[in-house]
Amino acid sequence: MPFLKIEIPFVFGGDGSSLLIPPDHRGTVEAILAATVAWARDSLGLTLRAALVPVAAVRAAGRDLRVARYAASADVAYAMFTGGGLAWAEAAMKAGS
Repeated sequence: MPFLKIEIPFVFGGDGSSLLIPPDHRGTVEAILAATVAWARDSLGLTLRAALVPVAAVRAAGRDLRVARYAASADVAYAMFTGGGLAWAEAAMKAGS
């Protein structure tokens, strides 16, 4: 699988992480997520949830997803998300939607 050579905005939460990827990289990320879920199950005996939620689905649900980048230094940057979209997507994933 090829490695993505792009900057991807992400945040780590209490029990997981969220990131935004361009739609044209969906196939690569889907394969990587599936392999990671299988590895966690087969090697560690853990259940790992993963989902790909299009921004269009977030907006269709009445939420939004906006991202800002804060460069703390030349080598460190943080993503910040607003609009309620990440919380909605996580809740939908956990509900099995």
